[in-house]
Amino acid sequence: ELGDLLFVLANVARHLKIDAEECIRNANAKFERRFHYIEEQFSKRGKPLTEGSLEEMEALWVEAKKKEVA
Repeated sequence: ELGDLLFVLANVARHLKIDAEECIRNANAKFERRFHYIEEQFSKRGKPLTEGSLEEMEALWVEAKKKEVA
């Protein structure tokens, strides 16, 4: 079912003349930037990422999003 949904979304993008591949590339790049920010913050604290809580990571994710907007 998920595959069907992705297929439909690709068709919607095509009808709207939106490049679906470019959209997913941009989304992946944004994810990578934000995740690297989290990794950098943990590194600065001298703490391995594997020891971070979901709450810490979520807070840093939100911080990374805010920095992108600014």
